[in-house]
Amino acid sequence: MELLMVEGLSKSFGGLSVLKNISFTIHTGEKVGIIGPNGAGKTTLINIMSGVLPPSGGQIYVRGKPATKTTPYKFCRLGISRSFQLNTLFLNISLLDNVLIASKGKQLSWLKMMGPVNERHYRAKAQELLEMVGLWEKRKVFPKALSYGEQRLVEVVLALASEPSLLLLDEPSAGLSTAEVHQVLGLLGNLPEDMTLFFCAHDMSLLFALASRVVVLHHGELIAEGTPEEIKANLRVREIYLGGS
Repeated sequence: MELLMVEGLSKSFGGLSVLKNISFTIHTGEKVGIIGPNGAGKTTLINIMSGVLPPSGGQIYVRGKPATKTTPYKFCRLGISRSFQLNTLFLNISLLDNVLIASKGKQLSWLKMMGPVNERHYRAKAQELLEMVGLWEKRKVFPKALSYGEQRLVEVVLALASEPSLLLLDEPSAGLSTAEVHQVLGLLGNLPEDMTLFFCAHDMSLLFALASRVVVLHHGELIAEGTPEEIKANLRVREIYLGGS
């Protein structure tokens, strides 16, 4: 079932063209990875797909309905959540409160978000997610007291907290130790079968372990798309990104 479709997407900043006529479709339950050299446009694409940036041209459809001008809040209401390359945590409230706020992100208003609606459900979900990354014991700690790697893990937890249909992750393993990368891999590898994942990563072991399909960007253009095996065997991709023929 088609969940999200990008059609002829482009983005320019002044005279600089960052994305050029990008088109692809993400189906429910797929795990799609995106790779490309630095400056290929990966983060810009995720920013547009989550409403952080408007496109210069092209369309985005969610479940067949236009969503090109949708705001980040409305994307969340549509079941699309994301993480960022840079940490975006509330540093001066507890880790648990960070997760609870993210869990309640689909509520209709701030008042409802902060109210007692389904509080037991939200707390149980927060505990489950924090236990998955080994941080439940630190639930009362402010994120600013966590290590950088722990903060990156929390970013992924916050993206998962709203129980999205589509999870967008921008470099979820950036700055993590080998042990922390394995935690992320375990967390994402055990997502519900119907949860869709779209993520970019420079860690090829993480990407190829998770992705059922890979799209490749180069200078803002989509140059290849296929299974991990097809991408590994693609001569152009090997020359540009994977290190030779």
